[in-house]
Amino acid sequence: MQAPACSRSKRKLDSEPEVQHSIDSVSEKSSIVTKARVILYTRPGCHLCDEAKIAMLAARCDDEYTLDEVNIESDPRLLHAYRHDIPVIFINGIEAFRHRVATEDFRRRLFMGDQSESDIPQTKETP
Repeated sequence: MQAPACSRSKRKLDSEPEVQHSIDSVSEKSSIVTKARVILYTRPGCHLCDEAKIAMLAARCDDEYTLDEVNIESDPRLLHAYRHDIPVIFINGIEAFRHRVATEDFRRRLFMGDQSESDIPQTKETP
């Protein structure tokens, strides 16, 4: 004897809310925006680095990124690579600025995300 058709339908209906709940959870998680990662290569006494930090703060978007300040004197490779070029600013692993940064340029580059323009150097991060 077969089970009545309505009991199969009932089981299917019981599982639908769980599936919908899973879909809602995925939608909520995918709507979470991750912050950009900004790395500022610097060293003590660097007045251009101080100016870069001021320009970045003046952009008023510090809640949109995490900032890691890296002292190039802490690693001989970084010191060799950036000795005469600080500050160097990377956004999401791509070099965005060297020596100077203007507030509006920082804001624009931060919100560009992974897009690239022909005027943007595509230098990868050198750890």
